[in-house]
Amino acid sequence: MDFSLRIVERLPRYLQLACHLKETGHDHISSSILSKHFFIDQNNIKKDLSFLNLNGKPNKGYEINEFISAIKMVLGTTTVNRAIVVGAGNLGRAMSNYSNFANYGLKIVALFDDSPEIIGSTVDSFKILPLDNLSEVISKLGVKLAILTVPAKSAAGVAGRLYELGIRYFWNFAPVHLKLPDDAIVKSENLAASYMFLSYQINLNNYRNNGGKIEMVNGDIEKRIYEAFNKYAKSRDNLIPVLQDVQDIRGYISKDDIRKISEYLNIADSKVYGVATFYNQFKLTPPGHFQISVCRGTACHVKGSLNILNAVKEHLKINIGQTTRDKMFSLQEVAC
Repeated sequence: MDFSLRIVERLPRYLQLACHLKETGHDHISSSILSKHFFIDQNNIKKDLSFLNLNGKPNKGYEINEFISAIKMVLGTTTVNRAIVVGAGNLGRAMSNYSNFANYGLKIVALFDDSPEIIGSTVDSFKILPLDNLSEVISKLGVKLAILTVPAKSAAGVAGRLYELGIRYFWNFAPVHLKLPDDAIVKSENLAASYMFLSYQINLNNYRNNGGKIEMVNGDIEKRIYEAFNKYAKSRDNLIPVLQDVQDIRGYISKDDIRKISEYLNIADSKVYGVATFYNQFKLTPPGHFQISVCRGTACHVKGSLNILNAVKEHLKINIGQTTRDKMFSLQEVAC
């Protein structure tokens, strides 16, 4: 059956939850349970499941064994697909020995590497084979899938070689985009990108909880500001460049920054504050994660920018120069 890729991406999640519920003694699973667990609209889940031709019971849902069997049939996990792992580093070794793959019809039959130092050694039940053996193993064992855990610089060459040997399905863990002919199917897993998604969520949460301050990767904003000071001679002529650098680093200019700039350039606090407030490019309060800028220039005003500005103010419940309570949005006027 030809399902949309979005449905295919969701079905494994439904299957894993169903298997877990079965292990804990449940005999039925419903769209309501799936909706609550995955935060997906119940109607969308019903549409996904409608392709499975299952007969659910009111207030009970689907018989769990039938549900599991139907999804496994669609995903092809009721048959065995033989695969090889290319790249016998830590990740490749872990993949080759992950026993749970067998529950979904994946059988890893060989582990390969091109490093003479480890070829011939044994990893649990696998003897690490040289790449010269690829053709023999693929044809002899009927391998359809290759799992790539090789370095980025090697991935393209290895994938091309495997394609020439008849492999059309690639599970790629190398942090590169593989360019293969159109009949090749590639599923890439970028572990670093997955971490960066979580890193963003951590950073965003810190941002919301710390008054709009984002902790830099080096954990030392003050050090970077100090380094910015040292770029300039202690002259009043450098006030605006210093203010610009501080704002670029912190995201705004704090009261403590004004004091430090005053001391460094030997300028009165009031003078630094006066310049910072005179130019609207400088922000003295933490900006939101997203900054909304509305142009009030003549051309934009004629086109209705005031209506846009008022709509944003009404929707976010803030005025120009303010930030929403959750620190997500700031509003400012600009002239383009």
